[in-house]
Amino acid sequence: MEHPRSYNIMRHGHKLELGETRPSLENSHLTSEQQTMWDESIEALGIKDPEITYETLLLIEQLADKIFQELPPNAIVVFNSTKTPRTQMTLDLLSRSITRLSLDSDKNIRTSCLWEPDYTAQKSNSLTNISSSLENDGLLKIMQNINMNSESNSLRAYLEKEGTVSHQDEDALVLEAVNADLSRGKQSLFRQRAEILKKQIQDLQKSTHAIDAPVYFYGVGHHGSLIAWDIAFNGRDSYSNVDEIPKPLSLISINPEP
Repeated sequence: MEHPRSYNIMRHGHKLELGETRPSLENSHLTSEQQTMWDESIEALGIKDPEITYETLLLIEQLADKIFQELPPNAIVVFNSTKTPRTQMTLDLLSRSITRLSLDSDKNIRTSCLWEPDYTAQKSNSLTNISSSLENDGLLKIMQNINMNSESNSLRAYLEKEGTVSHQDEDALVLEAVNADLSRGKQSLFRQRAEILKKQIQDLQKSTHAIDAPVYFYGVGHHGSLIAWDIAFNGRDSYSNVDEIPKPLSLISINPEP
């Protein structure tokens, strides 16, 4: 019996704005239960700064509920993220939220994280790197090159933070950088990444083919991750305005042919 397979990539949650100070967890608007989940994620991941706002947890719980409601009675949900704190924290909170919903439901939902041996995982085209941050690192360099002579103190400070904080003009900066890259034709970083990504998804399909249950894959990445998927599977050739740039927790879903 052929079971459905769904492959999804989402952007991490909302980052703190440049210059914004994170309040203590006790002074957040999270419930005691949510505060406990936040603390447990921080401890499990071993990170100091999760880089996303407390309010993101509320949105993640809403997203988890939407995902859970769309899952069949029996399914496996496989997660994957880059190694940055903001993607890891988003993934962990999403996984915990879905697991919690499963415990209070008749659905049999199993969650797992994509894993490969270190010698395989370190390769740029491995399954581990489906949510790769490599194209995001390249995007940052393009943004830095375009704006190297900027007189804006806030822009320079933002670029020096290397993506760990947000900026009021972030989407416009991404738009300019991505379109500049895509105009390079075959030399485009994102076009090259899109070709690798197509092969990675094919490999992921093969690796889950023998699993006798519906499999739903959710990768958590960055601006660049979703843009690469958009180019690879939606035929994206350029971006017209900032509204088309992936927002926090936005999602791209594909259902490629077996």
